[in-house]
Amino acid sequence: MVELGCCAFIFGRRSVEDGLRLVADLGFRRADVSAADIGEKAQVDQQEAAADPARLGRQAREAAARRELRLDELFVCPVFVDGRRVEVNDPDRESRRRVLENFTGLCDYAAEAGFESIMGVPGVPQEALGPGEAWDLSVEMLGEMVRIASGRGVRLNVEPHVGSIVQEPEKALKLVRDVPGLAYTLDHSHFISLGYTEEDIMPLHGFSRHMHARQARKGSGGCVVAQGAIDFGVVVRDLIAREWEGAMAMEYFAGREEVLHESGAFQNLALAYQLDRIIRKEN
Repeated sequence: MVELGCCAFIFGRRSVEDGLRLVADLGFRRADVSAADIGEKAQVDQQEAAADPARLGRQAREAAARRELRLDELFVCPVFVDGRRVEVNDPDRESRRRVLENFTGLCDYAAEAGFESIMGVPGVPQEALGPGEAWDLSVEMLGEMVRIASGRGVRLNVEPHVGSIVQEPEKALKLVRDVPGLAYTLDHSHFISLGYTEEDIMPLHGFSRHMHARQARKGSGGCVVAQGAIDFGVVVRDLIAREWEGAMAMEYFAGREEVLHESGAFQNLALAYQLDRIIRKEN
């Protein structure tokens, strides 16, 4: 069954408690939380969560319980090492070792909090490496991360994104086949912004456990609902035909601090309302 959720990190610099409160107040029952940054900008400071997973994970679990929310995915993206983001296919062996070390702590945090999955990224082209070497390092590292996550009862998903080694749908299909146990958090907006169509992207539905939903058009990876080109009717019908089970998390960012709450909430609710109507009709 296709269900709807919301990212708790789209409303500016808000704590886990405050972000989950907004998600619940908007009427959602499922939420994603971000640990994709450090310091004041972070919702969950990634380095702190990796270093103290039991205490901070318990805090997140209790915050979700107070709002009667299900925690779907911990949004991580690249893992930080000594204050900098390190891609999974970084050429430096020691940096990759530290990525796995910190990723283990993040998986412990996610398991303690009760997240279903943790979201990483697939790697980017590396100037110091040829395309084949960069690809092979991603496959090796993601395979190890799948093993670490599954050992803690958490699933690893990665998000194909613009600028990554899998920004083309056919390459995304290859990667998920090269890494047993890996799946995607799929966001059509990344591919649509590059000029791909829903039909180009839908083969990835069969390899996706989670989804992000926001409108987009060619040249723009995020726009208000009325200006978007994604036909979510086509997307949802394909998911239902596949008997896909999971959540589509609303992920529209307003982009200006002074209007983040008002316009962000409106656009995410507008898309959720549209998707809810489509889901009800198709079921």
